[in-house]
Order: sequence, then C-alpha cells, then structure tokens
Amino acid sequence: MAACPDCGVDCPDGAAACPGCKKGLGRTLHAEQADGTPSLARTLDIAAGLAATMAAMHEAKVVHKDLRPRNVYLVKRKGQEDVVKLLNPGKSAPEGTPPDYAAPEESAGAPADARSNLHAFGVILHELATGTRPVAGASPSKTARARGVTQAIPRPLEELIVHCLQKFPAERPRSMREVDDRLSGIRVAFRAGVATPTSAAEAAGSPMKWVAIVGVPLVLVGLSYFAWRAMSAPDPPRVVPAVISVDAAVAAPRPPDLGAPPDAAHPPDLAAPKAAVKAKPSRPYRPKPPPAAPAQPAAVDPFAPKVR
Repeated sequence: MAACPDCGVDCPDGAAACPGCKKGLGRTLHAEQADGTPSLARTLDIAAGLAATMAAMHEAKVVHKDLRPRNVYLVKRKGQEDVVKLLNPGKSAPEGTPPDYAAPEESAGAPADARSNLHAFGVILHELATGTRPVAGASPSKTARARGVTQAIPRPLEELIVHCLQKFPAERPRSMREVDDRLSGIRVAFRAGVATPTSAAEAAGSPMKWVAIVGVPLVLVGLSYFAWRAMSAPDPPRVVPAVISVDAAVAAPRPPDLGAPPDAAHPPDLAAPKAAVKAKPSRPYRPKPPPAAPAQPAAVDPFAPKVR
C-alpha cells in the first residue's frame, strides 16, 4: 500500500481509488506535515478551521471516531487557502483510532465522544506547532526546541494544547466551541503582535530565567535570616507598676481642714420651685384730652350806662 501522490492517503490502487481524490478534497494534513512544520500563522489558521468544523459537527450530535491528520483535508475555496474538510465523520476505522490519537479513556475501552475528540485535536495541534506528537513529561515548547523549531509558541496556544491533552475528560475544555473561541482570540492577538511567546526567550537563554534561579533562593535565605533574628532577639525589659501599700496610704498626711464654705450648713434647695411672681394687670391706654382753650373776656359796650 503506497501513499497517494495527490492527497497523501494510503490507497491500494493509487489516485484512481483514493477516497479523497474522488471527492476532490485536496491534500491531507498528513501530507502537509510531511513537507515540514508550517508557519505559526498557518498553524493558527488550520487549527481554527478544524476547531470550527468540529464544533459545528458536535453541535449536530456527530462525533468523529477516527480523528487524525489523514482524515483532515485542506482545500482551496473562493480564493481562500486551507479550508478544512473532514473525511469519514461518525465512522469508525476498521482498526480503531490509532493509539497516538486515542484518548486515555478510548485506550481503556470507552467509546469515542466529544471529549475524546478534544484529546485528538490537542494531539493534532501539538503536531502542527512542534512537528511531532506529544512527549510525556515535556511541554510543547521543550519538544519544539528539542526538534530545532525556532518559531516561538504563544503562551495561550501552549496552554490550550496542554488543556486539551489532559488525562481525565473533565479536566479538558468544556466543548469544541470553547476551543474555537480561544483560538480566535489567539489569532487576533498574534496578528496584532501582542501574543506572548514562551519558547523564544527560553531558547535564547533569557536572563530572567537565571534571575529566577538565583534570586528566589537568595530571597528565601534573607527572609529566613530576618525571621531567625526576630525569634532570637532578647525580650524587652518589663515595666513593673508601683504598688502602694494600705499602711502607707493611711500614714500619708492629710490636707488641712479649711472649714466649710459659706452657707454650707444651709445649702440652697435647687429642687424647690421658685414662688410665682404676680404680674400687675395692665391698664388700657387712654389718650389725654387736649388742653381747654382760655376764656375770652366779655365785650364792653362803650355806650352802655355805667352802673355805680
């Protein structure tokens, strides 16, 4: 059995009987990976397309039972490169899922489900980013450096790969739609130039690594020293309050008696109410009459006889 020269799928009779070539699906992801590790930008584009396709498939209650790069096709549509198509969704392979892509629960005999597809997707994403399958106990960045991959892996992408490859299904992402959303955010950040790399600084021997290796123990030693000094310092002197005995208090001289203040024998009774003061009745206002005019003298008649 040889690989089809057109799509890379193992076919017994070449391209004439190849299922991918019959459907015009183009090249498989397996054939693309054989040409070398794709760039980080193309890796994110392929991963985002695969995540969106699988999310739609899961929402339609369909589980891929043989998810691997040989069943992932990259086609060109309307001028757009790397449009993802899946072959044989919902169909089990005669030999079962390959062990390299099977989730731990599948290896234990459990049927494939959406969570096992998340694990297989994590393996494919790891291959796209590092050029090889996951290695037990090694992060994607370390695996990439061991293979001589110089491109930096963004920290969110590495965290997503590790999240998908968790051993227990409950510890993986909740759904493929969540993976699709996270990949969309990583692509936007990468294109804007704000994605945080994890492998570039480490591959170059970042000084911060040595600062962490040397500085952290020194800080711990310093804290231990100050804690020891605080515990071994002598206690401060205790201040004992003066206690006056009863006899000394009795024997103390008393101040002289200056006598009682005035009216001490008969203090005023402040509680007794004061006698009410009678108010004088007010008189109504009466204006004074105007003064009387003086009496005029009687007129004298000069012709009247005088009375003698």
